[in-house]
Amino acid sequence: MGARHQLFIVAKVRNRLRTLAAIHHQSLSHERPLQRCLRVLEVVKAAENRVPILHEIRAAREYDNDLWCRCDIFQPFPFIATCLLLGCSFDPNAAYQDRVHPERFNLSLSEVDNDEGITVIDVSNPEEPKYCFAFLPGQFGVEFSDLLSDPLSPSKYLSRYIRPRGHVSRTASDVDDLDDLDDRSMNSDDTKDDDYERNSFDSTAQIEYDRLCDQLSPYKLISKELLESVWSERAIDRDSASPRGQDISPNRTSLRDTAMDMFTKMIAEGIVDTSSLAEAQQLPDFKHRLISKLRTMALNGELPSTAATASCLEFAFSKANSVDLSALSSLSASCVVEAVTKIMEHGEVKTLDLSHMRQLSETDMTDILNAANGVETLYLLEMPQITLQFIYSLCNKSDSYPPEIYHTELLARPFADGRRYTYSQLMADLESPPFATGQSSPIKQIIFARVMERRNESTIDWSHFSPATDMLEWHSGDKMSQFVLPLRDLFVHPMKLVYGLVNIMALLEESDPWDEEEAYSTGFTMAKSFAMTPVRTHGPCVKVGVMPAMLFKTARMAANLVSVYWPILKPTFMEGEWSIVLINEHQSPSGAFERKSDARDGFRLAVITPKTKGKGDGFSVVSIEEFLQDVMGKESGAAADDVAAATRYWTSTAANIGKCEAEEVHQLLPVLERNYTQMMAGNAGKVHR
Repeated sequence: MGARHQLFIVAKVRNRLRTLAAIHHQSLSHERPLQRCLRVLEVVKAAENRVPILHEIRAAREYDNDLWCRCDIFQPFPFIATCLLLGCSFDPNAAYQDRVHPERFNLSLSEVDNDEGITVIDVSNPEEPKYCFAFLPGQFGVEFSDLLSDPLSPSKYLSRYIRPRGHVSRTASDVDDLDDLDDRSMNSDDTKDDDYERNSFDSTAQIEYDRLCDQLSPYKLISKELLESVWSERAIDRDSASPRGQDISPNRTSLRDTAMDMFTKMIAEGIVDTSSLAEAQQLPDFKHRLISKLRTMALNGELPSTAATASCLEFAFSKANSVDLSALSSLSASCVVEAVTKIMEHGEVKTLDLSHMRQLSETDMTDILNAANGVETLYLLEMPQITLQFIYSLCNKSDSYPPEIYHTELLARPFADGRRYTYSQLMADLESPPFATGQSSPIKQIIFARVMERRNESTIDWSHFSPATDMLEWHSGDKMSQFVLPLRDLFVHPMKLVYGLVNIMALLEESDPWDEEEAYSTGFTMAKSFAMTPVRTHGPCVKVGVMPAMLFKTARMAANLVSVYWPILKPTFMEGEWSIVLINEHQSPSGAFERKSDARDGFRLAVITPKTKGKGDGFSVVSIEEFLQDVMGKESGAAADDVAAATRYWTSTAANIGKCEAEEVHQLLPVLERNYTQMMAGNAGKVHR
């Protein structure tokens, strides 16, 4: 049941649009498709997400057409899929987390279960994404013989629900034709057509309608021809003689460009000594032009794998904060290793992009990373020869904190095909997490306990609370819901940890503990909270990263089984591993749910670890601030500036969150273990709430 709606991300592949990701939204209608579309557009347009999006578009353009006919591949473009999933279902600033289901990337229109049309977003140029809405055959005047409706503007789509009152949308004043050769203005009167049934409206809906149309107005609509090319079997791919994914541009070469080309080629081939580079840098924009020429030579197979080329690359990227070598896949591995080693000696690099470099082995990567201390972001997209085992092994380095890594298989792990991923597989993975070794996360789990009311006015007597097994028991006030949320496979940095926790609080404080979907909704909230972070302190939450795969897959399994089930996990504690204990308490003396004036007053949190031998029994219990300073900073090697920034952000945003004291933690943990035993005995591996 619900107002089912699908969202697609597409991109131009050889002059037609191809689907790269698809999401099923269980309840999306009226103005909400516009809200979610706007959110996705903001996410894909964010500069912080541009590099991996462009790499996956490049990969799509290098695939054969047969890829879009295959049903055995679920998600070959996982970063774009993550952008779509988070963009259409999650916004901690607006305090919502929607139920959505990832679909196969090449989902056809004949496979959709749809009530309220579709949203299509074109990321061919992520800096200027396009979009449209459309209805399917049989919906709101669309003939059954049609593939789908014409591209709909926001006002045209909303006319199904709200009469525009003469509002003329300023959205998408022009669209691209099939070959991007000219622009055709859309008739503004088209937004006032009465083709679709219109229902009554109120003033509040009208205000929201106008606001959304105005916010979408900077973005262009997808043209009719390109929209039809996404799913039409009649669409023709027009291959050209140019390399796949490369635009054809006129050959206009100035005298300066010709001289630059000759000079760069002679340097790379060793005809001219590299010492000449020092003098040449006096030329305007020389380094940028040098990098551009080296990339062009590599693309054409003209760049030799020589020491001179490595020196050119060193010179071009000296003093650069970001180094992108992804276009140099024609160079030998030894030349790349030599170049990166030389570049790193300058000590300026924070971002290193080696995507698409399939010539690099894991041994080569080890040599590169040994020289790359200080790199904070590492792009390794479309490099299947670099295994997940190797990625996780990077966290075993004790001399530095691991960088934030974008790796195709790592990003794809949460997107296991739900129809093929079984409950028994999930439980096996949870009991023995694959690849979860080393310091991937100092935090191994979140233990979440939620109760409706205190036993007295001062403290909770946890021994009186037993696990709720149905809604009536939960309402009785002497039951508790408890979840163990796995984080063993999450790469977490100080700021990402704090951003994630703040996101979680923003969502949980708005949730209703009586909600029958609380079990999997809590899991989704926490998985998404760690995957999307602000671009800066107090900035928009649009930066997309890797989702904790086991947590997301556990939430998906809970949603697929039945809405109030959560797989039983036993809290596990090992020396040197840390857990977050999060308590959410809703006081309700009258027996009815009542939110406090400041909902965060109902949260208490602590970070715990078993005490080491010789220091007594029980657990060490610390605050988030203490954990950041003493564990992530001193023990795990996180940068002092990162730790300080994370501490300041936590202090400023989470001041009302209390700390679980050691006494309460030591009383709660035995109760959780007791409840776990009862649930295992009574529910055969699954538990309500």
